[in-house]
Amino acid sequence: MKVSFGAAIYCIWQERNSRLHGGTPTHKRDILHLIIDKIQSRIRFLHLHDNHSPRSLQVALHFNIPIHLKPDLIRTCSWIKPPVGVAKINTDASLSVNGASLGGLIRDPNSVLALFSIPASGDDITILELKAIDYGLSLAQEKALIRIWVESDSLNAINIINSQAPCPWKALTLLDKIYLGLADFVDWKVTHVWREANSTADFLSKEDCPCKGEDIPPSSIPISLKDIIASDSAGFHKPESLPINFLRSVTGTGAVHSDGVSCQSWRLAVETYNIRDWETVPESCETYIGNYMLGDRYRKDSKVVANEAVLYAESLKLGGDGKDVWIFDIDETTLSNLPYYAHHGFGVEKYNSTSFNEWVALGKALALPESLNLYQKLVHKGFKIIFLTGRNEARRNITATNLNNVGYHTYEKLILRGSSDVETSLMYKSRQRSNLVEEGYRILGNMGDQWSDILGSNIGNRTFKVPDPMYYIA
Repeated sequence: MKVSFGAAIYCIWQERNSRLHGGTPTHKRDILHLIIDKIQSRIRFLHLHDNHSPRSLQVALHFNIPIHLKPDLIRTCSWIKPPVGVAKINTDASLSVNGASLGGLIRDPNSVLALFSIPASGDDITILELKAIDYGLSLAQEKALIRIWVESDSLNAINIINSQAPCPWKALTLLDKIYLGLADFVDWKVTHVWREANSTADFLSKEDCPCKGEDIPPSSIPISLKDIIASDSAGFHKPESLPINFLRSVTGTGAVHSDGVSCQSWRLAVETYNIRDWETVPESCETYIGNYMLGDRYRKDSKVVANEAVLYAESLKLGGDGKDVWIFDIDETTLSNLPYYAHHGFGVEKYNSTSFNEWVALGKALALPESLNLYQKLVHKGFKIIFLTGRNEARRNITATNLNNVGYHTYEKLILRGSSDVETSLMYKSRQRSNLVEEGYRILGNMGDQWSDILGSNIGNRTFKVPDPMYYIA
């Protein structure tokens, strides 16, 4: 919110000064675009805390800013073994009058996988620490590792990577390289560790380290270093009290839930209607689904759907009699309830009608920008818009108000469930569409987030499904 406010004030003040000195006035729409560009140029990643607010979500969604769930910082004075299947990368850097050097090693729960101790150039210790992390990532990539946990005793470097501290301009290219490197892994996590728990990397980073090399064979580790590694390995490992909640990369395949299927594969099976009748998102996939929904991947996926719908709509010649209609579902199709689901596990918690209806009653659901853009183009072309929702009739007024407040001003009908509509969503929406056809309407397009929105009878000439891995409605 502070970034958004600051960007708005800056751009408005610039426009004010320009006009005072005889400059050409800028249209308010262009000023808004300047504000959006300013925000997006200043923010790489936002972090969602446990106490994140719906207002922050609204700003992020509106300005198309990807959000990544903030990883927990584990602070301990003992080295912690990584979980099975995860490799931990510990790095460090040193700077003295004689020069600089980088060091680090990669370990799984039982053995050392790789070590490095190399000279470096530079006189900024934070940049050197970032270089050590970058080199550790490169070494992990060479070893074909897929799940990693990076630790460094440089709190400043860790905060820069996790967007908790500004990055020096001299290190921006290096930071981008680190982000690109992290994106190559399925799961990754970057945390701070106290120096006492980073003693092995500290040893390797010293200029006088007895073993030097870009990829030191574990078999050639000197006895002095073996003792330090053995001391580290005696540290505790408590997965129950210290869970690994990986910060997902945008391109990663996600964690693996209890059935041995990656969370990305689970989401794909849900979206393609191969997994049906599921009640909740697997608990181990909460962070993955949260990062998908709040990140730019969900927005990009939604944009592809909307763009295809626009291309289809533009190819049509309408009858001109007001009977060509486009049907939209509401929840997670035209309105987004992400502020609600962000506080309820992104689908991990079982659906609670009481708490969800309390959220609906607030009328604060957000517009899905891609769907709103499609809606505007359809209205401009002459389509009649019909909203067909599973919300009940008692929520007509607040739903209409919410739609109007976020930009859905014009529509032909708003159809909600009546007290007698007790059948499944698929049957209910099929029946309502049949009623529309009997009234003479031609359903040319139909969009929803659930398969029950677009299956059944009288589905329309073409259907479009927007992504939604948070819940299933039959």
